[in-house]
Amino acid sequence: MSAPYRLENELYRIDVEADAGRLVSVLDKKGGCDLITDPALAENFRLLLPLPDVECNYIDGREQKLSACDASADSLTLTWRGPLTSGYGAFDLDVVLRIALAGEAIEFTCEVRNDAEMTMMARLACWRTECPIEQEDAMVGNVLLCVALAVCCGCSLMSDASVEPRAQPQTGARKLTLVDDGLKRAAIIVAVGDEHAREAAEALQKYIEKMSGAKLDILEEGQEGAGQGPEVRIYVGHTAAAKENGITVPAGHDPSIRPDAFEEEGYILKTRGNNIFIGGNADGPYLGTIYGAYAFLEKLGCRFYFPGEWGEVVPEHKTVTVPDLDVESSPDFPLRHIGLNGGWVPTTAEEQDTYRDWRKKVGYESKDVGTYPLVGDGFLGILLPPSEFWEAHPEYYAMDKKGQRHIGTGDVNHTTMLCLSNPDVFTQVLQNLKTAFAEKPVSGFRNLLTSSSRGIRSGSRDSFSTPSRN
Repeated sequence: MSAPYRLENELYRIDVEADAGRLVSVLDKKGGCDLITDPALAENFRLLLPLPDVECNYIDGREQKLSACDASADSLTLTWRGPLTSGYGAFDLDVVLRIALAGEAIEFTCEVRNDAEMTMMARLACWRTECPIEQEDAMVGNVLLCVALAVCCGCSLMSDASVEPRAQPQTGARKLTLVDDGLKRAAIIVAVGDEHAREAAEALQKYIEKMSGAKLDILEEGQEGAGQGPEVRIYVGHTAAAKENGITVPAGHDPSIRPDAFEEEGYILKTRGNNIFIGGNADGPYLGTIYGAYAFLEKLGCRFYFPGEWGEVVPEHKTVTVPDLDVESSPDFPLRHIGLNGGWVPTTAEEQDTYRDWRKKVGYESKDVGTYPLVGDGFLGILLPPSEFWEAHPEYYAMDKKGQRHIGTGDVNHTTMLCLSNPDVFTQVLQNLKTAFAEKPVSGFRNLLTSSSRGIRSGSRDSFSTPSRN
């Protein structure tokens, strides 16, 4: 193996692997520690180059051959000349990464020359460190932050930036232009009286304006006029135009439990002439049209990694175009929910709203779908609701040290403990579960986990054993 390339001053010593150009060592001389604690953590760059049928097409810099390294007294300039490869083929991309010593800082600047026909998301990951770092949009990071904040979060030092492809000859299906050099060329047309379509349209308007500076008009169907108006029309929801173009938008909600229950939920993204159609199942608890809008924005390069603006990547393009679309999507899983429980994780009302908004962006389902019982943690009182059983069967519930049986206060289903040493409890719970799964669930979910400790025994004064199941 060839000797590494080295960059050094009185504060730092940086070693770069000669073969693939991975950053293998960043030694803080004053602190006496290397920020790269394990060779497996050494990286250089990763590129995300979504393909029409593969969104997660990552080009891993660790698997590319370093073409050249130009060294000066205070910088290294690393070059990887294309084609660069992934598991999905070879792509006409060049990457130039400059590492510079600037006083007490180490600066990283990455340039990507994109001669491919796809818009790319570039991710600079020179090394992984044990602290969360936010870098500037220009991909410049200060290593002093790493030294000062080296704690225990185990995340990567990364920056995201959108990289436009160079102009290419038109090939295949033509693209529709929504914004041309900052000027709007499209309008958003929503289905009449469709609240989900309105919300989806506002999301499209917001993020396309963030991308380009152009704010597209939102019109109700019928207001756009025939043979006049915008060059491109984005129809959102269950529009008459979709039906006239032979496009079927998912609809319907049957709450019965069956193998194909979740296939009725979904959305479509389609182009017809100068028209774009975005629509989904908005019946019952479904949010298909809203999911479709955010899926469309992902086609334009937007990403929603975490709740709030800090977790979003919105590329800046003065010209925004849309490729030919023929997408029909339904979820692979009917239950797609992660709760943010304010009782366990203190959160403000604003944070809860931000989280609920983000769930729509990433395709989480509405909390109360009603088709399947939701999963949950330890609230055994739900299995035998006190409102149904306490009066006739107080023996079903836990006993305190004085021999008194109790049910909880407030939300009693979530604060009540059962008497697990009573075999009749098991018999009644089993009967209730059979009923719940054979019919439409009466309440949100059923679980079989013990409750979090509330200082109440789960059985009689002398027994904590679970019932016999023979």
